[in-house]
Amino acid sequence: MKVLGLIKLAAGVGLILPALIDTAIWLVPLAALGLMMFMTGAVAVRVVRREWGSVLGDMFFIAMAGFVAWGRAFSSEAFLALG
Repeated sequence: MKVLGLIKLAAGVGLILPALIDTAIWLVPLAALGLMMFMTGAVAVRVVRREWGSVLGDMFFIAMAGFVAWGRAFSSEAFLALG
């Protein structure tokens, strides 16, 4: 359980820190995609265990990470940062 917590903490830092220090903005969509993959595994485990209430929460978390990944990857700021 401690390793899973560290993975979630690293993903949270990867989502927030680049915006705070205004550097490596291109890492935010990658952190969001990694978090989506991690939470997809969590959904799979919860489906096997038939924990349906928790599945909905995890699906919402995946949707929010996808929203961040899409918004950061295809925003005008992302293209300006590359150029």
